Amino acid sequence: MSHKKTLLSVSLLIFLGALEKTIVTTPLPVIGTELNAMNDIAWVVTAYLLTATSVIPICGKLSDLFGRLKVIIVSLGIFCIGSLLCALATDMQSLILSRALQGVGGGALISLAFVVISDVIPAREIGRYQGYISAIYVVSNIAGPVFGSLLTEHLSWRWIFAINIPLTLLAAFIAIRSIKDKVVKREDRFNWGGSLLLVSSTTLLILLLSEDLSLPHAFSLVGALFIAGAWTYLLTDKKRSVVPRHLFKLPNYAACILTMGVCQILMTAALIYFPLQMQVQNGVSLTLSGYSMLLFTLGVCVSAYFSGKHIAATGAYKTHILVGFILIAVAFFLMLMKVAFVPLFPVIGLGIGFTLPGVTCAVQNVLPAADRGVGISFFGYVRELSGAAGVVVCSSLYRGGGSLQAAYSAFGVIYLAMCLFASLAFIIVAGFITEKELMTQVAE
Repeated sequence: MSHKKTLLSVSLLIFLGALEKTIVTTPLPVIGTELNAMNDIAWVVTAYLLTATSVIPICGKLSDLFGRLKVIIVSLGIFCIGSLLCALATDMQSLILSRALQGVGGGALISLAFVVISDVIPAREIGRYQGYISAIYVVSNIAGPVFGSLLTEHLSWRWIFAINIPLTLLAAFIAIRSIKDKVVKREDRFNWGGSLLLVSSTTLLILLLSEDLSLPHAFSLVGALFIAGAWTYLLTDKKRSVVPRHLFKLPNYAACILTMGVCQILMTAALIYFPLQMQVQNGVSLTLSGYSMLLFTLGVCVSAYFSGKHIAATGAYKTHILVGFILIAVAFFLMLMKVAFVPLFPVIGLGIGFTLPGVTCAVQNVLPAADRGVGISFFGYVRELSGAAGVVVCSSLYRGGGSLQAAYSAFGVIYLAMCLFASLAFIIVAGFITEKELMTQVAE
C-alpha cells in the first residue's frame, strides 16, 4: 500500500471530522435567529462533541473485529446522512439530533484515520509524517470558524453542512482505492453492554464539562457518581472490556496517555486565551488576533516536521518530548512575568510540535497488532476529552469580567497553571517513559 495514497485518504478523513467541530461556532447566532431558538444554540456544538467523543474507542474496537475499511465506509455514510439532515433541518430540535448523528460519523473518521496510519507506517517512521498530520488536524480546527463565516455570509448557513456531501463521497472513493480492509482480532465478540456504558458515561462527562449548559447541582452529583462507577467497572471487567485493562500494563502506554492529555490542555489554553489577551490587553482587532493563530500553527508544524525526521533517523524520541515541555513551561513563565507576548506565541507551538511525534511513536511502538485499533483509538479519546477539560479548567481560572486589571490578573493565573501543567508533564515523561528501540516494521 502506497504511503502517499494512504496519507491522502486519512488526511481527508481527519479534515472532515475535525472541521465539523468548529465550523458551526461563527454561524451560531444566524442559525439561532433563523430557527427562532437562540436559547438552544449551545446544543448545536455540544451534540456533535457528545457523540463524536463517545464513539472513538468503540470504533477502534469494531475496526479490530470487522476491518478498518468496512467501519470507515459505514462511518462516512453516517456522516453524510447526518450532514444532509443538518442542511435540511427546519427547527432546532431536528438540527440538534442531526448534529448528534453527524458526530457519530465524524468522531469515527478521526479515530480510524490514526488507526490506519499505524497499520501501514512503523513506529520509527511515523515521525516523518507527523508534521503533515499535525498540520491537517490543527488547521482543520482553526479553519472551521473562517469557513463557517464565509459560507454563511456568501451563501447560507446550510452550506456548512451541505458541502460535506461531495467531500464525503470523494473520501469514500479514495478510501476504497487506498485502504486495505484489515481484520486483526475476529475471534472476539463485541461487548455491547460495556459500549453502552462507555457512551453513557462519556456523554455525562461532557455535559458536566460544558460551561454553556446550566445543569442542576443534583444532576451533576448523580452524574459524577455514575461516571466514577462506570469507569471502575470498565477498567476492572476482565471479559471483553471495551477498554482492555492490559493496555495500561504495557510499558509507556499509561504515561503517554497522561502526557497527551496534558498536551491537549496546554494547546486549548493557547488557542483560546492568546487571541483573547491580544484583544483585551493589546487592543488588537478580532481579525489580527485570529491571524496570530497562524504563528502558533506554523510553530507546531515546523517543529513536528523536524522532530519527526530526527526521530526517524536516530530512533530517539524521549528527548524531543522533554525539550517540548521545557519550551512550553519557559514560554508560559515568561508570559507570566510579562517579559514578552507575541514572540512567545509560536514558541508554545514549537514545544507542542516537539512533543507530538515522540508521544505518538512511543504509543504505537508498544501496541500489539491485535489491540492496535482500540489502543490508538483510546489514545485519541483521551486527547478529545482533554480538550473539553482544558476549556473548563481555563474557564474556572479566568475571571476577567469587570476591570481591565482583573483581566490581566486572570491571564496571569492561567499562564501560571499552564506552566505547572507543563512541568508536571515533564516529570511524567522523565520518570515514567522509558525509551525503547522503535520498530522499523509494522507489527502483524
